Amino acid sequence: MRSKYSEGMPDDIDAVAREVSALYLAAERSVLRRQPGVRPLEKLSLHVLARLHDEGPMRSSALAGLVRLDLSTVSRHVASLEAEGLVARQPDPADRRASLVAVTPAGTAAMAARRKRRRERMERILAGWSTDDRRQLARLLARFNADIERAEEPLAGGTRG
Repeated sequence: MRSKYSEGMPDDIDAVAREVSALYLAAERSVLRRQPGVRPLEKLSLHVLARLHDEGPMRSSALAGLVRLDLSTVSRHVASLEAEGLVARQPDPADRRASLVAVTPAGTAAMAARRKRRRERMERILAGWSTDDRRQLARLLARFNADIERAEEPLAGGTRG
């Protein structure tokens, strides 16, 4: 059966898929327009840094569960962030044999700068939107992201939350 999209009239599922693809491409293009002098981080490294910044120091295994990636992937990103001076390992007070990963002052400054630029960009993009429209968009995107998480297949290594 042909979809309405293939006949030139998108159905709701095709329309959402098209808009999500457009959003993804716009996000990719924005990465290419980074500010001069700002060293880019891999998306997953930035996500790991953001979660550590928001949640506080934790073991790599806990971080892997939080970001829903396997431990080897998280370890690679933590090592990259550590090499950049954005995170550091510290002894776990509950178990001196283990270590916690924590955001450094440089990591905190990097997150603040990135979030400031993100907010400024969103303010420009949404300048013509009403407060109600912005709130509805945020609510629907949160719902959409939660549904994506629920619909995903478990990752290799069994570290899904």
